[in-house]
Amino acid sequence: MLKKPYLNYNFLKNIYFFVLDNYNQFISDVRKWSKGNVITYAKDRLEDKQFPKSKELIYLIIAAFVEEKIDSLLNQYENSEASIVAEVVKDLREK
Repeated sequence: MLKKPYLNYNFLKNIYFFVLDNYNQFISDVRKWSKGNVITYAKDRLEDKQFPKSKELIYLIIAAFVEEKIDSLLNQYENSEASIVAEVVKDLREK
């Protein structure tokens, strides 16, 4: 679903809230996908140009809620061209 490069802002925001509402199940699945190395998993995907920009917010959520020291990672995306990504970074900093 997030493979489409130009998803509507409201659609992405709904995904963000869905993930937050279902966080325990979501992060449990993430730990399986990442084989326990969640921050590396998220950073690798954020830096890989093969992954669409539309997935940035998911990887930032993953990193923010699993790792406490992600300020430098969030700093890289706080002025993102995608307004939803910048908004999610701001929100994650407040959590």
